[in-house]
Amino acid sequence: MPIKISTVFPFRLRSAEVVSAEVLFAEVRSAEVVSAEVVSAEVLFAEVLSAEVLSAEVVSAVVLSAEVRSAEVLSTEVLSAVVRSAEVRMIVLFVSALSGRELNVLFVSDPVVFWIPESGVPGLAVRDVN
Repeated sequence: MPIKISTVFPFRLRSAEVVSAEVLFAEVRSAEVVSAEVVSAEVLFAEVLSAEVLSAEVVSAVVLSAEVRSAEVLSTEVLSAVVRSAEVRMIVLFVSALSGRELNVLFVSDPVVFWIPESGVPGLAVRDVN
């Protein structure tokens, strides 16, 4: 079920597989696309439909200075996250970052840590892998 995201911050995905995510009203700025088919490479407040970005499917993505490689995105929302070699399934964001590297999501594997705050809303903390 698509979830509306309120804010999207810079993020980088490498060897990450996103099964189900939702991003509405995307903003693309200086995005690096490698070997990909793009409907709109650089867009500001635009919607990317059926766009292929290096083995990635973007239905309605919003990205700010993002580098996507070998990732499949259907609809997602990310808050300043750096994910490498991680499998992401059913990303449900309610956009309520506690810090620059934390965001509320449903499930993700290393280097992301799954957690559930007192509010009962599933979340995860993205560790800087650099």
